[in-house]
This record gives sequence, C-alpha cells and structure tokens, in this order.
Amino acid sequence: MTNWNLKESPITTNILNFFENKYCKIVAIPGLLKCCAIASAKLANIGLPRFNVFNVAPTRQFKSVTSKEACNFFSRNYYIETGSDFTIFTLAKIYRDKKFNKKCLIINDGTVLFSTKSRRAKDRLVGGLAEITSDGKYTYSERIKDEFIKGDISVIMNMTLESYNKYESKLLGSTFLERFLTIFYSIPVDDLKKFNIEKSKRKLIKPPEFEFNPRIKVNNSDDDIKKINDYAENYSILSVKSLNGTFDLLLALCISHASINGRDYIMEDEFKVLDMIKSYITVHGNIPKIIEMRKRGYNYKKICEVLGMKYQSYKPYIIRVVKKAKERGILK
Repeated sequence: MTNWNLKESPITTNILNFFENKYCKIVAIPGLLKCCAIASAKLANIGLPRFNVFNVAPTRQFKSVTSKEACNFFSRNYYIETGSDFTIFTLAKIYRDKKFNKKCLIINDGTVLFSTKSRRAKDRLVGGLAEITSDGKYTYSERIKDEFIKGDISVIMNMTLESYNKYESKLLGSTFLERFLTIFYSIPVDDLKKFNIEKSKRKLIKPPEFEFNPRIKVNNSDDDIKKINDYAENYSILSVKSLNGTFDLLLALCISHASINGRDYIMEDEFKVLDMIKSYITVHGNIPKIIEMRKRGYNYKKICEVLGMKYQSYKPYIIRVVKKAKERGILK
C-alpha cells in the first residue's frame, strides 16, 4: 500500500487506499479528483468556477467505475447521473423544475454522448455546458424565456482517448475544456493483468467507513494564493491551458480537497495533492517542451536542435503549437 504522506487528510488517505486496493494505484488520483468535483458543487459561493474533471483514458480502464465509486462516498443530493445520451434541451426539460443547483453532473461516457448527436446538437451541448459551468446559467435566445437553465454546478465527464483526439480541436476546444481539469492516464499492462487475476476478490472490497462532514466554506491566505499561482504558471504550460483558467481550477481543487477533510482552511496537504496531479494533466509529446522553450526566447531552429528534429520538416508543427499557445494566452 502506498504511503500517500497526507497527515492532515485522513479522508483523502482512505479514498486513495480504497481505489488503489480495489483497482490499481494509477486510478487512485482520478478517483480522488472526482470526489473533489462532487464536493465542489456544494461549496459556498467562492466566486470561482466549480472544480470540474474531464477524464481521458483508453477504453475499459475504469473511467466510469471510478465515477460511480466516487458517488458512493456522498449522499444522493450531491450529484445527478445524466446518462450518456442527452441534449442541452432535454437536460433543461428534466431539471428546470427540480433542484439543479449545487449538484455535480456525472457524464459517464462522453464518447456516446457526442457520437449520437448532429453537429448542431453537439455545438449547443458543448456551448451550453460551458456557459453553465462558467456563468451558472445557459441562455438560449430563440426560446421565449431568456433563462433556459441555471445553477452552480460541477461536472465530471469521461471520454476515451480515441474520441478525445477526434473531438478536442474541432468540438471541445478551449472554450469548453478551459472549465475542466483534463486528466490523462493509461494503466500499465501488468496492473491490468494483476487486476484480472484478482478481480473476484477485489469486487468484495467495500468503501471504508468514516465520519464524513465536508465544509461548505474554506478560507485561503495571501500566501496560499501566491503559491497556487506559481503552480498555475507551470501547469498552464503542461496542460496547454490559460493561466487564469488553470489558477481557478487549482484553487477550486484546493478548497474542495480541504472541505472533504473537514477543514475550513488550506494547508500543505493541498499542495501535496497538486504535486500528485502533475503527471496526469501533462499533455503528451513535445508540446509543453516547445511552449516552455519558446517562453524562454528560443527561436524555432534552436527548439528543433534541442528536440533532435529536422528544422524544415518540424518547423510547421512548432508554428502550430506556438499559435495555439498564443490563442490560449500562454504565450504573448
């Protein structure tokens, strides 16, 4: 069992140990992040977006089951299981007259959600969810009422790596994904083989019982803000997202993590969790390296030399990466 070294966060330690023992170590952090997203929906108005998680991994690697297990740590009034085939209008129709506020939307299969929709329906769904998670409401001008659906919500969405690569640039883009901490993982083959061998035994593992009294208001100091801002500057490059969006998500994560451990203040354990997520949010390939070198003033030729690439053939790719980074405010 891993020593997570979170001395002031016993709830987190229980959650991490549960996911590691029942599934495998690599999904323990995604399981914890989903718990934080669910708790985030109930927080007092913190003046920031809620903490949202977009979980990307290959098919059949515990994306849906970690969402379900995370829900089991909370009472039913914390979340809404939407299913994986709805439009922004059906969502509004179902929940317009019901309690939608301060709930976490659990979308277990983003692949199914988008593959069954026309392009127009996909655009409206992505735009609607982006508006709700950002502004707390979705406005649709063609309807009689301006306010079509509203509520301060958090969102957990799962998607296969194949579908993410298909939809990331043309559909999801920065407008939608800026609202989410996007996490990536791929379970090593040895861990999958071990799980398969022990599957019948692991199914019997029950969630730990503990006293769970999450706080709805968590305070932070000026020093906390400065430290989170330092993380955000680094993580915005690694995740290829804006500095402001990354800062908001990291602060929301720290606040939510403190809350599930019954604390009304941020402490060192929250920063340990930020260290833990680094490898999960890092975009694969040379993209973060290119952005970091460009930020240091390297020209395209020097970047190619450092990466061991041929200048003429690799330069167009560097230009595209730099353009994307500029569009998201990472580079000037």
